[in-house]
Amino acid sequence: MPVRHVLDVMHIEKNIAESVLKFLFGDKDTPDSRRDMEQLGIRRELWLRPRTNRQTFVKPHAPYVFTDAEKKMFIEEVSAIRTPSGYGSALGKHLKKSKFLGLKSHDYHCLIQQIVPVVSRTLLHPLQRTALVRLGKSFSRICAIVVEKRELASLKVYVAETLCFLELCFPPSFFDAMEHTLVHLVDELEICGPVGGRWMYPCERYLGTLKSFVRNKAQPEASMAKGYVAEEALGFCTEYLILDQYTKRHIWEAEEEESSRASVVEGAGRVFNMSELELQRAHRYVVWHHGCTQDMRRYTIVNVEKRSKG
Repeated sequence: MPVRHVLDVMHIEKNIAESVLKFLFGDKDTPDSRRDMEQLGIRRELWLRPRTNRQTFVKPHAPYVFTDAEKKMFIEEVSAIRTPSGYGSALGKHLKKSKFLGLKSHDYHCLIQQIVPVVSRTLLHPLQRTALVRLGKSFSRICAIVVEKRELASLKVYVAETLCFLELCFPPSFFDAMEHTLVHLVDELEICGPVGGRWMYPCERYLGTLKSFVRNKAQPEASMAKGYVAEEALGFCTEYLILDQYTKRHIWEAEEEESSRASVVEGAGRVFNMSELELQRAHRYVVWHHGCTQDMRRYTIVNVEKRSKG
């Protein structure tokens, strides 16, 4: 039987999102990409224009690239986003010199699906904005927890139309193998089911947990094994202790002191000095009412009663 290669949605999404951000920030808008359009005879308004000296060229501004003001606004809005705990890392700290540096795959996952389509609504032209919104929607439908089989045909058409929108917005240098595999992700849904059970996020998250166990870099495997055993033991202890009912009221055990069932000590109390007489009375009270001395107490009471009657 032929072996099917399962495409990793996580890394495909990360690569496409990274390419989109690089074009929006102008990192990939190079003179070579403009010359490609000139060779293909498309988008004449974006061709390089030679200066009078014929030695240098003028590169017209492309609609898919942020201006300095738009770039500043985009960075400010992304930095001001406050997300729930566990949603993703703080994106503001990864913005260095108007570039995204040190982002993880899950950060690109959040950016391309939700943040970039919303933030760029007031920054880009309608065509470019529509293409980014459709791209984020395509990944959202592909990464859905539940996928209806009857919707796969419409999803395939939607993804194909989205790629057509991207071809109208971005130069030919934007498209490579990653953008092409977006079409095959829909076919993979029909074969393998939802992507939640086969992408790499759980594996990489657990690898990060094992990496945090390393205390001795000379012996990383032993550190991971030791940390795993400690984590397992703490988990069992936590499951055992959670069965106990925690309370702030310190109640004396009824089995040990039957006469003090209603005695309750609350709060931290206060410190005071006892006199010699008070100390003797307290000592006598404890000895007389302690559970260990109940037999002696009954014996004493019975003998005292017999003597009083006799």
